[in-house]
Amino acid sequence: MEVCFVILHPTDPAALLQSTAVIRWLNNQVDGSEVFSVAPANLSWLLEAQKPFYLITYEDNLLTIRSKIKELLPDYLIDLEGNNYYKPLKKRLKVLDFPLEKLSLFDVKDDQAGPFLSVPDPDPEWLPESFARGYLVLTLDGKSGEPELSEELLVRLTTLLEYPVVITGMQNERPLADEIARKAGCTVYPACGDFTPLQTASMIRGSTGLITSSLLWGQVAKAIDKQVVILGKGDLNSIQSDPRSMIEMVGPWIKH
Repeated sequence: MEVCFVILHPTDPAALLQSTAVIRWLNNQVDGSEVFSVAPANLSWLLEAQKPFYLITYEDNLLTIRSKIKELLPDYLIDLEGNNYYKPLKKRLKVLDFPLEKLSLFDVKDDQAGPFLSVPDPDPEWLPESFARGYLVLTLDGKSGEPELSEELLVRLTTLLEYPVVITGMQNERPLADEIARKAGCTVYPACGDFTPLQTASMIRGSTGLITSSLLWGQVAKAIDKQVVILGKGDLNSIQSDPRSMIEMVGPWIKH
């Protein structure tokens, strides 16, 4: 029996990455299943590695993809957004809205394998030759351009580390990354705004490890089995009040 599922994925990137597991559950546990995913175009890189896999993306207007979904003749819609975001689309499709918890009707279980993400190796030309012997990735994740840590503390952090550091982030964070590189020396490579999200994931794949306060990039590192130090709010506050606490948090990568 063929069953067509259309997954309406979350619009939050970290939640979307977690939801990739549902694709695997359906593909592996429901005989004859066809699984289609719907996601924002700017987050499609988190899903494109899924095989066998079908992806429908949209920009701003959800209703532009209504006809594409109707052509699939789906049996079930699985809305993983958790609010009314997809409600206008579902109302026009008139397909059975199938909550995730009802997958037990198909004997689908959480396989405990977590999210899945496959990214290519980084291009050796992206970084200085000296970084080929190993490097760390540090993400700047201030939503408004304000860093989670002060410039002084970020400089101190990078100079403590045994490995060269690639600093990634948005284009508006590039001046800060450049200033850190100027003060810390050639062991820091500022790359904010230079790479796509998928290329950033590739750099993390090729790295020794990741230091981040971003839930998404922390999950990306874990999904590709890369060592990661995730600095939560409590950790960041601790560093601000006592910079020496950085040594314990990034202990495996401190200079000896």
